[in-house]
Amino acid sequence: MGGYRLRVIAGSATGMEIPVSGEFVIGRGEAGLGNLQGDRGISRRHARVYTVESGALVVEDLGSSNGTKVNGRAITVARVIEPGDRITIGHTTLELVGSDQPTQPGDRPAPPGAAAPPPPAAPPAPVPVGLASGPRGHRRTPGALIALAIALLAGVGVAAYLVGHGRSKTVTLSSALNTGPLPSGAQGVVYIESNIATPDGNSVLAFQYGTEGDLRPLHITEYLTGGSGSADLTDSGVLDADQHLWLDTPRHLLFAVNQGSDTIAVFHVSTSGALVPVEGSPFPSGGKAPVSVGVSGDTAIVTNKAQDGIRNLTNVNPTYATFHIGPDGELTPFGPVIKAPPGYSPTDAMVAPDGKFVMSTEEGGPLRAFELGPNGLIQGPNSPLQPDPSIFPRNFDPAKKWGLGLSASPRAKLVYIGMATVNKIAVYRYDNRANLTFVRVVDAPGAELPCWTLLNKAGTRLYTANAGNNTMSVFDLTDPSDPKWLQTLHLHGDGNPWDMRMDPSGKMIFLIDPRARMNVPPGYGQGLHTLLINADGTLTEPSYSPITVPVGLNVNPFGMAVLGGN
Repeated sequence: MGGYRLRVIAGSATGMEIPVSGEFVIGRGEAGLGNLQGDRGISRRHARVYTVESGALVVEDLGSSNGTKVNGRAITVARVIEPGDRITIGHTTLELVGSDQPTQPGDRPAPPGAAAPPPPAAPPAPVPVGLASGPRGHRRTPGALIALAIALLAGVGVAAYLVGHGRSKTVTLSSALNTGPLPSGAQGVVYIESNIATPDGNSVLAFQYGTEGDLRPLHITEYLTGGSGSADLTDSGVLDADQHLWLDTPRHLLFAVNQGSDTIAVFHVSTSGALVPVEGSPFPSGGKAPVSVGVSGDTAIVTNKAQDGIRNLTNVNPTYATFHIGPDGELTPFGPVIKAPPGYSPTDAMVAPDGKFVMSTEEGGPLRAFELGPNGLIQGPNSPLQPDPSIFPRNFDPAKKWGLGLSASPRAKLVYIGMATVNKIAVYRYDNRANLTFVRVVDAPGAELPCWTLLNKAGTRLYTANAGNNTMSVFDLTDPSDPKWLQTLHLHGDGNPWDMRMDPSGKMIFLIDPRARMNVPPGYGQGLHTLLINADGTLTEPSYSPITVPVGLNVNPFGMAVLGGN
């Protein structure tokens, strides 16, 4: 990008030009050409412009008060820019021009205070871009981690790029409407939510992976959900949920929560893993701040948490709602909407393998179980049920007596619950009427906050994601009612292990570790991990794990679904 410059075309510094060389920050507190003191709408450190390995130029907002726009569109991730692109910060608009683009007669800068010219009708196609990443265990430069080319295709936000092993990475545009098979060598697709909280900013990111779970060369496609996500770094429970994404394999549908806008997005899933929105998507969720979707036959169950970290929902009842899934994937509400008390913050819409038992935990304390019938949910006779007192030490803080992370055995009517606040796993039995009976609780050695649980297909191994110390644990379920600890594995890097799903082949587990708590500093976390499953069910993390999820520093990506491929 040598010879290129940013020309101020609107604002108090109109006519000023900033040479583009290496990296610089634009802001009122910066020295040199990056200082635009005359614009009070610009933060002290507002935006960063830098060149990446391939020579492409990238702009990144630095958490400014008023945001940064490219061609009139607010950016939430770093954005590749080309000559002709216009960047708006505060009341100032800059245009990227090249050395072969002198000011022409009639091409005069706008007078001070004039409105910026309208953006182009469509953003330019992305160009090759390199993303630098530091060695594992070292802090990675935030901008280098999240450089991502954004384009629009058929009204769907699409960002796709290929990454080589340690080499420069190349951005390409891929079609959201591709319905062919996965490319040769691709084993499947991992879906996560970007969970961007800005209006209409939420999206599903699709990652192709190889036969060993290798996500490199990296190919990611972004699909907008038509809603907004949530935000929290204070550990207040906003993000505490499972099944933010749910893949309905028989119907080739993917469900995604829009926690910040009270809707559920539904996508058709092609054999290539590409997503196309169902007509009418997103659909109302039947409450406020949906966090979990479960599916049984042609019924979808949605848990609404009434907590998103953005709005004040403290006096709103969380709800459990049911929906008919139509022939084209449309959602139609039916049956009763079951309410929980305000502040109880439910976490799940887990459906047992029999399709008739549904369960959630609530951070207000109780476990809540349901029987799913033709007329919707029927709450179990002993729900809501406080966790068994024997799980907790004497004089334990009542506000911390709750569980997270549910899995149901395919071998018996048993559920496993992460008792995160005491680093234990509880086992409960259920019957045909959704009565719950406590069986036992076992320790999770070396685990801190075992929040999320996962079973293998046979129900012989239980895995927990331990959000407090970046570890995963493995339990033997030879006796399904009595888990036996096998392993606690420390994951590469640093983060808060959250959602995880198993590849349909049973060879690997994928896990997302968002920066979800303040104990993870900026620049860490935001990783998508691959865990290989050994013959005895224990785990190994390969050297190529994790890869970095391309979202902003304070965004909390979550949710996980895995599509098996060829």
